[in-house]
Amino acid sequence: MFISSMKAQVRSTHLSSSVYPYQQKLSASRERDEAPIGIVDIGGSQGELLQEIKASCPGINGRMIVQDRAETFDSMVVKREGIELMAHDILTEQPIKGARVYHMKRILHDWADDKCRIILKHTVSAMDRDWSILLIMDAVLPMRNASFSQAMGDHSMLTFGGKERSEKQWKELLASVGLGIVKIYRGPEPEAVLECRKL
Repeated sequence: MFISSMKAQVRSTHLSSSVYPYQQKLSASRERDEAPIGIVDIGGSQGELLQEIKASCPGINGRMIVQDRAETFDSMVVKREGIELMAHDILTEQPIKGARVYHMKRILHDWADDKCRIILKHTVSAMDRDWSILLIMDAVLPMRNASFSQAMGDHSMLTFGGKERSEKQWKELLASVGLGIVKIYRGPEPEAVLECRKL
């Protein structure tokens, strides 16, 4: 049921291609001795986001890998062409090192700060300081005068230990694990995309 709801959200928002300029930012390549890793979508369900990016941004080079629990992939009906599946627990070491992009869509708002630090530290340790970026697709709440839907979204996350975060809270959380925000891309949808690099 959860996977079905996430698929429906992807179809209704198309957030990946409307907020962050993937084609412009990620089309450049650099020489490597091995096949470069383009995007690793951490906790990416059955690859809906990567499928959308691949279709709308053909200039992006490198392998595309979606990571999630093994049972998530077991229920897949259709294989996604050009997208690799990797069973992975986000609370453990990130096995893919030096990818161009690590991507987390609606992941960190599920977790309290202490668990987020564990998830983020594993990602930071895998990042190449000069090459890798982390894209976090999540809500960025205003410090004051949040809308009713934003407040209700935050309340919903609090019921099971997560929370929505303001820009200040994001900066503090990310700085605590050695990440800085390069830019926040905002669109008409509730979420934004935070582009982050190692400090």
